[in-house]
Amino acid sequence: MEIKALVQKEDPIIFEIGSNDGTDTVAIAKQFINPEIHCFEPDPNTFNILKSRVSPLGKKIYPNCCALSNTIGKSVFHVADNTYSSSLKEPLEHLSIYSFVGFPYDTIVETNTLDNYAKEHNITHCDFVWMDVQGAEDLVIEGGKEFFNNVRFLYTEFSNKELYRGALNKYDILRMLPGFEIAETVREWDADGDVLLINRGI
Repeated sequence: MEIKALVQKEDPIIFEIGSNDGTDTVAIAKQFINPEIHCFEPDPNTFNILKSRVSPLGKKIYPNCCALSNTIGKSVFHVADNTYSSSLKEPLEHLSIYSFVGFPYDTIVETNTLDNYAKEHNITHCDFVWMDVQGAEDLVIEGGKEFFNNVRFLYTEFSNKELYRGALNKYDILRMLPGFEIAETVREWDADGDVLLINRGI
């Protein structure tokens, strides 16, 4: 996605929630002259790859080895063998619809909330959130009710089937975010998709 065309500035504040190995982080950073990007990846092995990819860029990129959720502490994390499908939520229909992806083990990861993180780092607004948390969208939003009041754009995955326990569709997500509306359904399949939301309250 061409984020720069949306935010129309060279120094946006961007949150990438579910950064995985940093591939998207690098692509996002290269769109801007002076971005500030806060990245969150809970799996330590994948996080180390993320750090190695973003550190040479010489930009304000802040990797955090934690999952954003609705609590501060620790949580079970279901690790997928492709890493992209790992989630705080238990996989359900994902096991049959995407049967080529396995979840070989669970681990314990650190968790934080968006509201707490923003308070700790004196962040009062955010231009763009890229959220890829595999069915855990409700947890992130619950932990960031104040934060999302000051977010301009949110790009997120959604689920049309219960790929993970309690996974939300795009309308469920929208109901959790007062002031937001759907700007574009970017992709949609039978099981899931991606949607761009805009905060009309800003």
